[in-house]
Amino acid sequence: MNSSPFCLHCGSQIVSGVCPRCGTYHTLASENGAKPKGSRALRILLVTGAVYLAASAALLVFVGQRMMRNVARFSNIHSWARTYKPHTGPVARLDELKGNGRIYLVQLGEHKAPYSLDDFAQWLHSKYALDVQVLPALAIDQSAWDSERKQYVAELLNGQIKREHPDLSADPNTYLVGFTDADMYSALNIWKFTFTQRYESRFAVISTKEEMQWYNWARAKGGC
Repeated sequence: MNSSPFCLHCGSQIVSGVCPRCGTYHTLASENGAKPKGSRALRILLVTGAVYLAASAALLVFVGQRMMRNVARFSNIHSWARTYKPHTGPVARLDELKGNGRIYLVQLGEHKAPYSLDDFAQWLHSKYALDVQVLPALAIDQSAWDSERKQYVAELLNGQIKREHPDLSADPNTYLVGFTDADMYSALNIWKFTFTQRYESRFAVISTKEEMQWYNWARAKGGC
């Protein structure tokens, strides 16, 4: 062994194979100029740990920021929507359906799908003798748009209808149903999308987006 070995890292004299200054362990090979294997493995371990910790911290920050954005975005969803529970009772028979009150239909946003609210209102009236009226179409408030999911939030669409028609919303004998060609999802559920969302037995929002896609696909296959 070299009589006066020096540490390859800090230059201090090695004592019994260990540098008293930086703590690096030196074998005979390292004293003769080779890179110490133990020190290299330690550096790799430290670098790997640092990268892992940095990635974990970045992920936590990203998830936390996204959660905070969602909380802030949906803070204006009414308490009745947050406590909404789907209907779980038996389905009524056709002869048990007794209509009362007045139904209002309203188109939300740009409308290109091949359906007409006027025709639908006439059909409901002729088949079920319901009092149905069509309200003027509404431009969708962009606050209902979820830019991350590229969808509208059903609860926020319903909230817009109620804000635009406060008198009708307050009347217990009226029913408000919104229709949109756009894609939407429910903030209360984990579905990829939703066809319809209803609230308080008097309000509902219906999206024809996915239904029209299935309809067009079926027509292309000769199914309808």
